[in-house]
Amino acid sequence: PQWVYWRVLCDLHIGLNHIALYGDDMTVAAVGEYKVTPVGKDYQMQFNRAFEFASRYAGQQPHPRHAHGAWIAFRESHTHLRGWNKNVTDYQMHMHLSNKNEVPGLDSRYNGTKVPIVQHHTASGMWSIGPYTQRFGQWARQLIPQHPAKVHVDEPFVEEFNHGQYHSGQTRVARLVFLPLPNVQKVEVVDGAGNTLLKWTGGSETHHWVEVQSELGSSLVLASPVSVSVTGASMPVHMLELYWK
Repeated sequence: PQWVYWRVLCDLHIGLNHIALYGDDMTVAAVGEYKVTPVGKDYQMQFNRAFEFASRYAGQQPHPRHAHGAWIAFRESHTHLRGWNKNVTDYQMHMHLSNKNEVPGLDSRYNGTKVPIVQHHTASGMWSIGPYTQRFGQWARQLIPQHPAKVHVDEPFVEEFNHGQYHSGQTRVARLVFLPLPNVQKVEVVDGAGNTLLKWTGGSETHHWVEVQSELGSSLVLASPVSVSVTGASMPVHMLELYWK
């Protein structure tokens, strides 16, 4: 599921209005089968969530005021593409990371573990940060204590997020996806005015990527930049998202 998910994130990042999908991948999402072989409900769910995210944001890269949300998928590839003079970095929509040097990139080929070959599920030569059964861990960034990730949110999106001209009556939500490791004590998302958008307190290892969401009060006025911080120990972080539901 990781390659399918990260491919649609790339398509969203470059602003595609319509995303082409392979029939076999769509069959996994629709009926939980790959070439007539059942793949299990969890595997099916990972494909469904990837396609739901793609459907939600396709075509919204040029339209911050009308978009359903803003997000950044943290990554930094160690592969140099032909003709490029820098690494491919974060995939994003209406927000960007301003302090990349303080939040180092993670690439599963260098920072992950080898994925076992499982028929109809995986192939040889695959690597993953965290469980390969979850869609998130192809790339990430390392969040380090006392070095929060500083994410700037595009001004037109912030204005709409605060005043809701096109989203009146909808609930605003903050979402963070991360991999809590041993000794991680607290993860927090705070905006530029000091408003806490989201907080997670753990202290125990989960071995799985965690999605934490928090509904934001109607009186909260979002201020950019948004900081994502961790205390206790470093950990991989995948995505920050602000959206309406």
